This record gives sequence, structure tokens and C-alpha cells, in this order.
Amino acid sequence: MAKIARPDEVLGTLIQSIKAIVSSDGTEVVESFLSQKQELERNNENLRITLEETGKSTAQLYARIDASDKLVEQKKGELEQLAAANARLVADLAGAVKSATAAKTQLAEKGRSCAEAETRVRSMNKTIEGMKGSLEKERANTAAAKTLEAKAKGELQATQAKLNSAADSLKRIEQYIVPLVAFNQKEAITKLRAIFELARSLAVAHVGIDLDDAVLSDPEKWAGLKTQDEKRNLSIPLPRSNTPAAKLMRVASFLAVLSRQLELYMFQPTYFVTENNELSDLILYMKDKTQANHLRSVLLRASPDEHGEAQARRVVDGVYKCVEPLLRQRDSLSFRASLEKVCREISEMWETFQRYTLLVTADLEIDPEYLDDWKSFPNIVPPASETQRSPNRQSVQPSGPISGESIAIWPTFITTQNDGACVVVLKGIARRDFTEEDDLGWEVEPKK
Repeated sequence: MAKIARPDEVLGTLIQSIKAIVSSDGTEVVESFLSQKQELERNNENLRITLEETGKSTAQLYARIDASDKLVEQKKGELEQLAAANARLVADLAGAVKSATAAKTQLAEKGRSCAEAETRVRSMNKTIEGMKGSLEKERANTAAAKTLEAKAKGELQATQAKLNSAADSLKRIEQYIVPLVAFNQKEAITKLRAIFELARSLAVAHVGIDLDDAVLSDPEKWAGLKTQDEKRNLSIPLPRSNTPAAKLMRVASFLAVLSRQLELYMFQPTYFVTENNELSDLILYMKDKTQANHLRSVLLRASPDEHGEAQARRVVDGVYKCVEPLLRQRDSLSFRASLEKVCREISEMWETFQRYTLLVTADLEIDPEYLDDWKSFPNIVPPASETQRSPNRQSVQPSGPISGESIAIWPTFITTQNDGACVVVLKGIARRDFTEEDDLGWEVEPKK
């Protein structure tokens, strides 16, 4: 692009030319002027060209300015977005600063925790070191313990072998004994009451009833019962009548005879018994109760069921021969069957007492020092519904107080403790001596 003269330069040149014209002659001036005119024209052309180029440049510049304005507007929008983003960043930064502050606080706490943890770690390290030492000692102790364990295992095996041998021996021994069980007082009382109720019901059903006149008038039919009473020193009068008092004494006499047969043959530690009960007395008076129990357990195992059955038959035979003459012929078989059934049931119940560790015995001896072990003979005469009513039936009074001369109707049952002391399980039944004058006028207690 041509160089464009500045207006002040052109004007200065023109003024100099005018001065030159004034000072010089006209030709030079005209030539100079023409020359300058040409120069001016050239300059003007150059200026025009320059102006055109400047216009183009200006147009381009304005275009660029417009573009710049648009760009500025665009950038302004972007700046506003950036400002908003910046505001958000500032807010985020503030939150981050806050979080950083909190994190810093937490970090400080963590630092303290780390310091404390480090302290604990050092302490634990010391503990671990101590434990390592203890572990070494424990290992040594364990080694020693293993040695002892091996020794103990050997001893245990030897002991186990002895125990097995003892167990085998015990099993062999158990084949020859009946294991005894602990004394159960509630069970014992229940069974003893059941035994008495069986005997009472049997007596009432067969001798506590109205007897035939032929029986009442024949003294020989009463001989068996009277003889048995005399043998036992019972002295129970047996009036030959059907009064309530007479029936009461017949029942009492029957129970007295039955109880003594049971005491002799059945109420024993075992059924290996003799007439004089030497074996039972031996067991009863042995000071070593453990040995006594062992002897009983051996005898119980050695005693077959036939022994108990044989003892029951002895009781039946002893009682039947006394009572049978008083019964009608058609009633005697029924009585014997009932008596056998009662004795069999009593035998089965008494086996429970034979298996108790505490020895249970029947006592038919009334000691004046222990009268509290007995109670008065109760009302065992049946109600009117159980027997034939008699228009001349008289009332029966309860027996008088128990005394040393009283007669035992039913035994007191006692246990012999391991220390030898005797304890009453169930009181026996007794009544004072009977006399002929007592046969009438007794009042029977209401049946409970």
C-alpha cells in the first residue's frame, strides 16, 4: 500500500511552494507548481486509494467491532454464567472450607485417638511381650501337663479296668441280690391301711354277721377259736349270741388270730422263716444295718415265689381251722377263697416292705411305757345294710382307754432306723381286757 502524506506535511509543502513562487520567476514556479500538482494528484490518488483501503479497513474494523460486540455479549453471558458458577463455587468452597474445618477438627480428634491408640499399642506390645514370656512358661507347663496327662491316662485306664472288673463283679453279685429302695412313708402308710381294710372287711363279712342257732348252741364249734385265743393269751370272750357286742368280739377275736398268723408267717423281713423266727431276729438285731440289708437282699433274691405262697397257705390254714366250724357248709368254701385272696394280696403288698432299706416289723406286744403307739379298737361292726337286722339288736359302746393289760387286736408297725432307733409308721389297734359284763351295752362310734 502507497505511503500517504499527512495533511500538515502537504500543507507545509504547499506553503513552501507559494513562497518559492513569490521569490522566484514564474517558469520555475509553474514547473514547480505543476510538479507539485502532479505530486498532489499522485498523493490525492494515493490518498483516495488509501481512503478506499481505509474505508474497507474501517468496514472490516466495524465488522470486527460488531463481531467483537457480539462476542462481548456472548462473553458477557458466559461471564454471568461464570459469575453464577463462581458464586456456586464460592458457596461450595465455603462449604468445603467448613467441611475442611470439621475434617480438620475430626482429624485432630483422630490424631488424638491415634496418639491414644499408639499409647495403647505400646502398652499392648508390652503386654504381648509379657504374654510371650507367660506363653513360654505355659508351653513349659503344658509340656509338663502333657507328661502328667499321659501318666494320668495310664492310671485312668488302669482304674477303668479295675472299675470294669468291679462292675462285672457287681453285675454278678446283683444276680444274687434284690436291690433295696429308700423307705417311702406315704406309700407304707397307704399299703398298711389297705392291708388292715382287707382284713377288716373279711372279718365283718364272715364273722360279724348273724350266725345260725345251731352254731350258737354248739360249744364244740367254738372250740377252735377259743383254743387259738387261749394259746395266744388273748382272753377274748366269745358270747354265743348275735348281739352287736357279740359280733364285735367275734370280729376282734378273728382279727387278733389273723394278725398273729400274719405276724408269724408273713410280716417278716424275708420269707425264709421258721417257727421261732431265728433268722428274722438275727436280721432285726444285727448292729451293722448295712450287713443286715445285704443279708436281706440276698435272701430276697434266693427266696422263690413259692416261699411267699407257702407262707400265705400257712396263714390260711391257721385261720381257717379256727373259723370254719362257725360257718354254714355253703359259706365255708366262699370264706376260704376270700381268705386265700386276702392273704395273697397282703403277701404281694408286704413284698414292698421287704424291699425297703429301713426294716419294717409288726409289733403285737403292748409296752405300758409306749401306750401312745396304740389306738382303741374301732367300730368294725357293719351297718344294718350289710347284715340281717335283728329286732333285739343292742347298741355297742367303744372300748375303754388303752392300758398295759389291753389286748392287741392289730399290730403296730415300726421301722428300725440305721442308728437302731424305732419309729412308729402306723399305730396298732388294741382294747382293754374283755369281761363277760362288757358283752352288752356298748355304743358303736359312727362309721367314718
